Amino acid sequence: MASLGVRLAAEAAAVLVVVAAVFSLPPIPQDPVYHSYAGDERTLLGIPRGANVLSSLPVAAPGAAGLWRLWRLWRRRGSGSGRGSAAGSVPAPEAACWVAALVGMMMVGATSAYYHSDPTTATLVWDRVSIATSFPAVAAALLAQRRGGACGLAALPLLLAGGIGSVLYWRYSELAGQGDLRPYMLAQGGSAVASLYLVLVYPPPRGSSNRPLLAGLGLYAVAMAAEARDHAVYRLTARLISGHTLKHLVAAAAEWQVVQHLRRRGVHEA
Repeated sequence: MASLGVRLAAEAAAVLVVVAAVFSLPPIPQDPVYHSYAGDERTLLGIPRGANVLSSLPVAAPGAAGLWRLWRLWRRRGSGSGRGSAAGSVPAPEAACWVAALVGMMMVGATSAYYHSDPTTATLVWDRVSIATSFPAVAAALLAQRRGGACGLAALPLLLAGGIGSVLYWRYSELAGQGDLRPYMLAQGGSAVASLYLVLVYPPPRGSSNRPLLAGLGLYAVAMAAEARDHAVYRLTARLISGHTLKHLVAAAAEWQVVQHLRRRGVHEA
């Protein structure tokens, strides 16, 4: 019990240090050329900026597949035909967090396509709201899975409020003439780091594996690197695909790892 208390205190202290470090930085404004993506001058299948619009759609597919999986598991449990022990299944509080994360993934695909159809700061708000929904929800689901359902379920609304609030704050700061991405970067990056920490430090449920989750986090890192090198990837591939388009496809692959993680687990109430 004492070691658990020490660990919790260390985790809380680490969070406070990271938050303090981020907010010790000066405000981080939106890059003025952020909306200028490589290859956006091209039309694909009659769709302006079609590569980035169409590549956004696969990002929604894993969310839909994951929700379908959870729904089938609930139907199986309700009919009494569930297979496998409760130890290998998804408790209801954790499942609720995964539902929020999977809905967020579906939203990201739709809002990303919407944003890229007309890339402006106003449309980017919706894309970032979706991202700020899915990332914290994944962290909450892993918290429920590794630290207890009540813990994850209690954290879910707080993390979602913080994520969405960070986007609203950024938008307000842009309108006020002093854009500040620090809270949003903390919400997205902090959720990813927290997810990695939970996967590495706390053991997975019995009958489950960390491999899909680690693969997903690795693919997420690759997606972020591709986004950062948008124009360089476009030149390197002889104008075949831009870094941002590649980011969408790799991000979809990362999300599929979450579905893979859920694939062999059932659902139970406690």
